[in-house]
Amino acid sequence: MTDEAETSPWERLRQLSEMSVLERPIHVTRWADELMSRNGMEVMPRYFRTAHRDTIAAVLLSLVDDQTAASGYAETGTAGQLNAVGPVDALRSTTYRSDEVPAHLIRTWAKQKGISVNDRGRIPQWVITRYRAEHANHESEKALAYKIREALEQYGELTKSELWNIIGRNHSSGKIEEALKFLPNVQTLEGESSGGRPPTIFRLVEEEIGEIDESVEVTASSQLALEGFGNTDNFSSITDGSSGSSATDSKVYDFLQILRGESHSG
Repeated sequence: MTDEAETSPWERLRQLSEMSVLERPIHVTRWADELMSRNGMEVMPRYFRTAHRDTIAAVLLSLVDDQTAASGYAETGTAGQLNAVGPVDALRSTTYRSDEVPAHLIRTWAKQKGISVNDRGRIPQWVITRYRAEHANHESEKALAYKIREALEQYGELTKSELWNIIGRNHSSGKIEEALKFLPNVQTLEGESSGGRPPTIFRLVEEEIGEIDESVEVTASSQLALEGFGNTDNFSSITDGSSGSSATDSKVYDFLQILRGESHSG
C-alpha cells in the first residue's frame, strides 16, 4: 500500500480484500501498529503491546473476510488471549452475513456509493461490513431524533446545553445535526448573547405547514357554503342530502378552484 496513513480506512480494507491470504497478516500488523502509535499505545509494556496489536490485526482481518479472521494468528502465543477477549467473536455476532441481507440490496447500495461489486457471486466481506456500519449509523440517528423530539414535545424549546442534559453529552454536535434531518418541524435558532457565543436554541413547531393549509381550506370552504345559503338553518340541506346539495357542491367546488388559482365556469 502506498501512502497508507492518508488512505481512507474503507479503501485500505478494499485493498486488503484483494490481497492473498499470505499477504494480509503482514499488512494488518502494520496497520495495527499505526493505530496503536496514533493512540499512544507504543509506550505499553512489550507483552501487552503485542497482545493488543494482534487483537487489532485479527479484527481488521475479520472485517475483510470472517472466514479467515485471525487465520494468521492461529499458531501464535496470543491465540489464547484472543479467545479470552473475544473481540472477533463479538464482531461476528453483530456483522451482517450475506444471507441476512438480500444480496441485491447490498449490490444496489454499492453501486450508489461507486463501489465495484460483481452482479453475481460472493460479495466481499468488507463491502458488507461497510453497508452494516452506514445503516447502523442511520438507525442510531433515527433513535437520537426520537429522543430529541420527545424532549422538545415536553419542553417546547431547549438550548443545546439543556438538550444535552436530557439526551446525554456523549452525542456530538454533528450527531445532533444529522438527527435533526429527520425532524423537519424542529427549528434551529440563535439566542441572545450574554457576552460569549450565542446559544443555539431548538424549537418544536407544533403543526406542519401542509396540515395548516389543509385545515384552512376545509374551514374556509365550509364557511362559504354556509354563506351561500344565507344562514345556518339551511346547513341541514347539506348534511342530510336533501334538495340544494348540488348547488352547494358547485359553490364549494368554485371556491376550491379559486384557492388553487384556477377558475370554474358553469
